[in-house]
Amino acid sequence: MNKEKMTAKEIAATILSCCIARNLDIRRVTVWPSEAYGWDASFLAEFTSISANMARFERLVFELRAMFDLIDEYE
Repeated sequence: MNKEKMTAKEIAATILSCCIARNLDIRRVTVWPSEAYGWDASFLAEFTSISANMARFERLVFELRAMFDLIDEYE
C-alpha cells in the first residue's frame, strides 16, 4: 500500500483535526522522525485531560502511521 508523504507540520495538523473530530480535548500536536516507527507524535492538553486522552490519541497515531509517511520538509 502506498502511503501519502507529508511533512511533520502536515501530519500534526491532520492529527489535530482528527482529535477535534473525535472530541479529544487536545490543544497542540507535535510530530518528529522516529527510527522505530518512521514518525512519532505527542500532544499538549489540559493537565486533567491528559490521561483520559492518551489511549485514544495513541490509537489515532497508530491508524495514521499506516496512511502517512514523514518526509523531510526541505525535499
